[in-house]
Amino acid sequence: MEIRLLEPGERASALRLAEDVFMRFVAPDYSEQGVSTFLSYVRDGTALNALIFYGAFEDGALIGMLAMRSSHHISLFFVDGEFQGRGVGRSLFDMIRGSASSGVITVHSSPYAKGIYQKLGFVAISDEQVSDGIRYIPMKYPCERPIRQTGSDRRVITKDSLRSIVKSVVPDTAAALDSADLECLVGWLCDKDDAVRYPAFLLLLQRSTLSNDVLLYWDRFVEMLSGENPYQRGIGLALLAENAKWDEIGKTEAMLPDYIALLQDQKPVTIRQCVQNLQKIVASHPGLNRFIAEKLIALDLEAIRQSMRKLVLTDILTVLLKIRETERDEAIELYVLQALSGGILDAKTKKRFRLLFGAQNA
Repeated sequence: MEIRLLEPGERASALRLAEDVFMRFVAPDYSEQGVSTFLSYVRDGTALNALIFYGAFEDGALIGMLAMRSSHHISLFFVDGEFQGRGVGRSLFDMIRGSASSGVITVHSSPYAKGIYQKLGFVAISDEQVSDGIRYIPMKYPCERPIRQTGSDRRVITKDSLRSIVKSVVPDTAAALDSADLECLVGWLCDKDDAVRYPAFLLLLQRSTLSNDVLLYWDRFVEMLSGENPYQRGIGLALLAENAKWDEIGKTEAMLPDYIALLQDQKPVTIRQCVQNLQKIVASHPGLNRFIAEKLIALDLEAIRQSMRKLVLTDILTVLLKIRETERDEAIELYVLQALSGGILDAKTKKRFRLLFGAQNA
């Protein structure tokens, strides 16, 4: 058996093999949407250009393929059904195992392949998840990450290290994250232990201010908007807003109705998180400002617990003030006048906003 890097002209055969094996063994566990999502991916030449392809050959025939995104993440891994259980997959994995500079390789395993990956030494880092119909279990190899020496000791991202992390080191730690770290941290956003979940969120939020690599998990964050736990909804709101500035293909506009829907959330704190984070979306996507302003103005403050109305209205006025920097709208002007003459805000808050809006008129 020959294991080697595939030439560009051999990729089409590898993708046909992947599609055939997927339909035979994996697709039965997926919904129609999941099957469609996978087939769209393997037929998208642009998305696949970033992958590195390896192949296993028997008597010149391709019998297995593996495709990596960077040196850390397995995107595609399939072995012809007639050759499964004969060590083909392990031989392919051994070929790429030493290439991960971080010492960790991650994968989103299908339910069918989970046991196979476990035999290779992978461990699940989160429960099964679903994205666009694709069922998968986030896994990594090895289960404990070796310390990497690059001139100085590099802090290892583990659950234990997250539990002991202090906010003062979050910026430096976030700047040093790699793709394997990000995969673990995103998986830990759903951890039941707040001492793990919250630091993971802080690191991802800080990383999002520095790099667009967290944008890769956009769909996962969108799913969190509909989570049963308000903590999950809040995390999704914050990470989507922070990553909106990196979006250049319309992801923000597509998810905005789901985002805005949380203005009707049963938890006032979630409503506030939604409004507050809209400031970042307004700043990065001014073309969406009119839609956002309309939804904020339409929010029924009377439906919100009385003790929270002032805070929510203050948040709304802050966002409208940001929108007003670039465009004036009669509906916004009327809303501001009514808010400053109404009975929800106290005198001190009204004075502050009169000064702010007055400065814009100067």
